[in-house]
Amino acid sequence: MRGGGGAAELAATLIWLVVLTNAINLIDGMDGLATGVGLFAALTMLTAA
Repeated sequence: MRGGGGAAELAATLIWLVVLTNAINLIDGMDGLATGVGLFAALTMLTAA
């Protein structure tokens, strides 16, 4: 385990979450089709992990 660097990592994580949230909102629009995209992304990450 490494120590330090927590502030920069926290900032990068928060920025990444905001960017991803906005990307899903742009894909979704008003039709709700982003569920399939989100499911595919989640399953891909589950497989990669």
